[in-house]
Parts: sequence; C-alpha cells; structure tokens
Amino acid sequence: MTSRFGVFVLGISLSLHLTTLSFAEESAPAESDSQDIVAVKSLEIALRRVEEDARTRRVWGGGLMLGLGAASAIGGVVAAVAGATAEVPISLGVTAVVLGGSGAFTRVSPTDQETLPLRFREMSENTHEKLAEKRLLGESYLTIFGYQAKRNRLIGSAMNIILGTV
Repeated sequence: MTSRFGVFVLGISLSLHLTTLSFAEESAPAESDSQDIVAVKSLEIALRRVEEDARTRRVWGGGLMLGLGAASAIGGVVAAVAGATAEVPISLGVTAVVLGGSGAFTRVSPTDQETLPLRFREMSENTHEKLAEKRLLGESYLTIFGYQAKRNRLIGSAMNIILGTV
C-alpha cells in the first residue's frame, strides 16, 4: 500500500509541475489566475487524501502497538500468577511499557503529512501572488511527501531483507 501511495503522490506532483510549466509558457496573466485556482483546488484534494491516509495509518498503528502492549501486560500478570521465573513477568512488563508508551505517543502525535495539508488549506488566496505562492507550496508538499514515501518504502524493504536473513 505504501509503495502505491508514494507513486501516487509523486505522479500527482509531477503532473501538476508539468502542467504548471506548460500553462506558464502559454497563458496570459488573466488565464493564469483561473489555472492557479484549478491547480490549488486539485492540490487541496490530493493533500486531503494524503492527510486522511496518514491519519488512518497513525491511528491504526498506534492502536496496534497499544493492543500489543496490553497483551504483554496481561501475559506478564498471567506468568507471575502461574509461578514463572521472575524474568518472564519482568520482561513482559517492560515490553508492555515500551509498546504501550510508543502506541500512545503514536496515536496522539500527528505527522507532517497531517499538519502541513491543514496549513495549506488555511493559506490565503485573495491575491494573485498569494494564490501562486499557495500553488507552489502545495506542489512542494506533494514532492516532499513522495520522497518520504519512497524513503520509507526503501527502509522497510531493507528491514524486511535484514530480518529475513536473520
């Protein structure tokens, strides 16, 4: 899913950038405002999708880690009651704290992919300069998100290879 997401973001960013270049060469100043408006609206849609996807991944990922932390805590209590050696409940307790804390932090900490699209939507569009600035900023956000998705995909692939060989 992440690789398709990264390709999607890079594709939209590239097509908007190419559209910008072709329209900039052919358009009169009056037409550029309407083209900027269309481009900004398209960017808002794309960035909203990025934001929703990032929020979904953060909430589900944090919830999964919280659940694993809770399961580890329950396992530690069961191991202690069952009379296991002291190392088992302690290690499960530490695992519960680490996973639960990480999950809670993940759930409450929004990522750039969630906060930057909001900042983009709040930008003013009342002058030609501000509209053009908003368009360029939106295109740069999509480019950044595309590179982040590619980097994360490569890191994930490397980790899978490393863990698969161990």
